Amino acid sequence: MTLSRNRKRWLIFIGSILLLLIILILFANSFLSKKADAMLRIELSKMDSTEYVIDFEKVRVNIFSRSVKIFDVSVKPTDATLENVKSSQLAMPVLDLKLEQIKVSSVSVMKALRGEEFDIGGISLRKADISIYGHGELFKKNAHQDGGKSIFSSDTVVETGIKEARLNSFKLDISRLCYVDLSKGDTLLETKDLNITVSDLWLHQPENDTSSHVLEVDDIEIALSSHSMELPGGFYRLETSSLEMSYKDGEFSLDSLKLIPAYPKGRFSKAFGKQTDRFEVTAGNIFIGGIVFDSLMNKKLIADEIRLSSPRADICRDKRVARDMSIFPKLFQTSVAQLPIQVYVKSVNASKAYVNYQEIVKDSDQAGSVVLDQLVLNIKGMCNYPDSIKNGQALLVEANALLMGKSSFKIYLNLPIGNHAEYFTFHGHADAFPASNLNSLIQPLAAIEATGGSVNSVDFYAMAMNDTTAGRIDFKYSDLEVAVLKKKKNEEGLVKENKFYSFAAQTAIHKNNPSHGKEVRIARMSFVRDPNKGFFNYIWKTLQHGLITTLTPGKKHLATDESWPEFKNNWRKTLLNDWKDLQVHDKKKKSK
Repeated sequence: MTLSRNRKRWLIFIGSILLLLIILILFANSFLSKKADAMLRIELSKMDSTEYVIDFEKVRVNIFSRSVKIFDVSVKPTDATLENVKSSQLAMPVLDLKLEQIKVSSVSVMKALRGEEFDIGGISLRKADISIYGHGELFKKNAHQDGGKSIFSSDTVVETGIKEARLNSFKLDISRLCYVDLSKGDTLLETKDLNITVSDLWLHQPENDTSSHVLEVDDIEIALSSHSMELPGGFYRLETSSLEMSYKDGEFSLDSLKLIPAYPKGRFSKAFGKQTDRFEVTAGNIFIGGIVFDSLMNKKLIADEIRLSSPRADICRDKRVARDMSIFPKLFQTSVAQLPIQVYVKSVNASKAYVNYQEIVKDSDQAGSVVLDQLVLNIKGMCNYPDSIKNGQALLVEANALLMGKSSFKIYLNLPIGNHAEYFTFHGHADAFPASNLNSLIQPLAAIEATGGSVNSVDFYAMAMNDTTAGRIDFKYSDLEVAVLKKKKNEEGLVKENKFYSFAAQTAIHKNNPSHGKEVRIARMSFVRDPNKGFFNYIWKTLQHGLITTLTPGKKHLATDESWPEFKNNWRKTLLNDWKDLQVHDKKKKSK
């Protein structure tokens, strides 16, 4: 189709106008870029700083998109500043920043010029490399800190004449973030590929209230590829792989986690200076869903669920190192009640977990161990709200595992949160297994070895207060044979059997329960809590008392008032009476 002469003229005219506009825009962009570059350099030159050198490559302004870009920004501490941090414990940490690009887009210039309202389309900081140099630990308390108070409070942030500020999007891309202890040259923290995205941030004054501000945000997303840091005290290092968090979806996901001790088992407690548990922990995916992030502003943690996949915990206590008798661990439910924040988590679940608890006792280099494999853990009712505590809120814990990695074991706990007497109950069941499965526990700790026999089943129920437990145990076994071991080792490094004590032990214990032609021996359990030891020690020592009582001669600690089926139907009432009897007996004993 041929164009008429008039149409050609109009097209040439319109094209010329567009070309002229493009040339003017390019000229204006170039002029404004040079002007902005010069103005920024003048402002930087006015800064009286002997600690940092601040520079950038160039500034680019685009009036068509209303955006400003600053390229290759660097904030570098001077050599004198770094030397001061290296040599002085009181020196403040310093920042070394390299930034490929800062972009500010879609700025409402006229609104900003009027003074009280800022509307920005987006801020983007790309490929930041941030190093922080300090002297000593990352979390040390410095003398210059003002009473431990944060400098960022809601008051200081919003004390401004701005009535309203909007930011449609903020993106921070950090390729590397690290903290370096210059006194030792060690990297104490390192995070790679950290990305933070904030959408629709709005700071405004509430309706009919000009004295305060409200901060609203549509979404915050955080992701990183890896993170490593030394924990306070220097006894552990934490390492994680990729992490993702979404404010809008209320979700947090971590692909893997490692808690790595700084010292091996034989040296950890010695370096710590007192007896303590050494933890070596790994976990697969950790997922938290249904998080109400806004509740964190009010010192509350609210979430629907926490899921842990394939967590593994190797725990070791070296009892050759003296205990600190001034430490009084709290029971688990009491710790939850006294958390510094209010917590409401509907459920906590762990699958395919593995726990290996070890103890090294005096005159032994070998650790005794208890292993729980293929552990499935479910916790419900984690809530420490004051009203919930008043109404009897309780943690309900259910755990299923393979004891010593071989036989089924189940335990259930009911832990009323904040109960003034720290009352709680637990009961469980273990299936049949060869008695020799326990040798990894009893050989190093008690110098006893099970040389034959089978455990047919174990059923137990217990009730505990803050100082004493009462319980009953149905421990069935057959053809049990034991050997007592000498503590000294022969030249080949093997433990010898003490034949005299082995004969005495084998003669004294009941080899079967039930014995031929007799009723099953139902033993009473009890234990007076050691206040310097923790929650799991309290449970284990109660069970240990019941197991030993079943094995040893005598009827003093046997329960003959009820059959096991009768007891199970009314076990809480029966155990409460048992516990009261223990208190009466204890008072009579003390009065004598």
